[in-house]
Amino acid sequence: MSEVLRAANHMISVCLSELIKIGLVSLEQVNNRWYLKCNQDSRLEQFGFAAAVSIDENKMPVLFFNSKLTLQGLVYTLPHEAIHLAQICSGMSEPCSGYTVWKGKKYPTLAADDPNYFSLEYQPWEAQAKELEPVVREALLIQFPFLR
Repeated sequence: MSEVLRAANHMISVCLSELIKIGLVSLEQVNNRWYLKCNQDSRLEQFGFAAAVSIDENKMPVLFFNSKLTLQGLVYTLPHEAIHLAQICSGMSEPCSGYTVWKGKKYPTLAADDPNYFSLEYQPWEAQAKELEPVVREALLIQFPFLR
């Protein structure tokens, strides 16, 4: 396992621990039920993302992140994606091609530069991630204070 992958895995674990603590997801829902990949740089860059969470062909959640991210970039990016990972593992969210099912309701996926991207009305999973992100990032920075 590469050093970047190892660091990202540890950071995601810290983020998920915080999300368990605040009650978004349970340990049983996330324990050994997701994985990381860092070999999709061009695809992520094509959509303007540093990282993204989806599900694989077996419906297993997978977090993709750009292998060029620095540790500071991981600290900025991973808390938001860990929230999406928790949303999927808990069953709140199911990403599909071109849309997401959130709490049983189908929503079309918006482009990252759409003004409604973080809107509770249009993409409630993104609104929730944006709201929780500072709390999760702070928990991560407590574990890695040298990255402040």
